[in-house]
Amino acid sequence: MLLAAAPTAAREYSARGKLMRFLKLVFSTAVLAALAFSSIPSEAQGFSPHVDEAGGISIPEGFRDWEFIGYQVLELKKDKKRNEIHNVYTTLETINAYRENGTFPDGATFVKEMLKLPLDAPNDGNPDPNAEKIGWFVMIRDTEGRFEGNKIWGKGWGWALFKAKKPHKNTTKNYRSECIGCHIPAKDTEYINIHSYKQLSE
Repeated sequence: MLLAAAPTAAREYSARGKLMRFLKLVFSTAVLAALAFSSIPSEAQGFSPHVDEAGGISIPEGFRDWEFIGYQVLELKKDKKRNEIHNVYTTLETINAYRENGTFPDGATFVKEMLKLPLDAPNDGNPDPNAEKIGWFVMIRDTEGRFEGNKIWGKGWGWALFKAKKPHKNTTKNYRSECIGCHIPAKDTEYINIHSYKQLSE
């Protein structure tokens, strides 16, 4: 009886082995497909890698490698040795699209980095990495109105303010009361003051 059962057991073991190899192949294929999809540029997926499904906004990694388009200087009344500097960055694709079409494309992103720098510090968009950071303001273009009812989205943009102490938390709660006021004068240029940035206005 034991000898008779041996071939059957061998066949069952072989079948299980084939099933396990098949399942491993299916799993490996699924993982590779997921990785391939995640590497597709955001434009191909339809929107922005800096926005999650619920409309949450994050600070783009590597934004200082983008185009530095200009800056603003704010006097710090309580600090006589430093100024508050706002450096503004966007992508070359955004610049080219606006210069060609007069409108900002879906997913266009602007980052304003706010720093405290000595009065005589040079500013070329690549500040001293030890410079004191105040925070970051991020705007992301949404031409399709994807996030109706989300109070950080409106007027064709997503609006986000991150403070240096909590760079992963958007402190903006309502763009109408916290953000849009400063951008009303630039309403005719899609709420971006292009006249402050030669790469956009010339």
